[in-house]
Amino acid sequence: MISQKSPKKAIRAVTASPTTASNSDMDNDQPVVHVIHAIGNRRLPTCQVVLHYQPVSALIDTRVSINLMAEDVYQRLTDPPPLRPTLAQVNAFANRHPVDIAGIFTMDVTNDSTKMTTKIYVSEEVTGFLLNCRAAQSLNLYTSYSVFTPAVWETL
Repeated sequence: MISQKSPKKAIRAVTASPTTASNSDMDNDQPVVHVIHAIGNRRLPTCQVVLHYQPVSALIDTRVSINLMAEDVYQRLTDPPPLRPTLAQVNAFANRHPVDIAGIFTMDVTNDSTKMTTKIYVSEEVTGFLLNCRAAQSLNLYTSYSVFTPAVWETL
């Protein structure tokens, strides 16, 4: 009997733990616990952004609280900025296994004529470049809408 292995899953989403993180924590580069979700092969929302005059493919994930880049993508950047150490803790969602962060850097990210400066975490344990919701919205790559049903009130 031949056993089939399940498809290898890539880490793709990082979200802040609601009990230990807030947006202000991330802006100050304080220790923050993040959660990484793993998924199998399926169609994902990707786009091209420009980092330091170089096009890079990015995965947009609305659950991501930080921008996370694979170390090999970072090394392919032309003249990448130096990595700064960080106290942030990143954990895999499925098994809560810590993910090593090589460092963090700040860089301009551009989409068409829209540009923003953001922090990007680097790890050799992830693949590609994960763009968080806030960055995707700032670059006009993602728009969220609130849909609600109005209530009808009856007065007596």
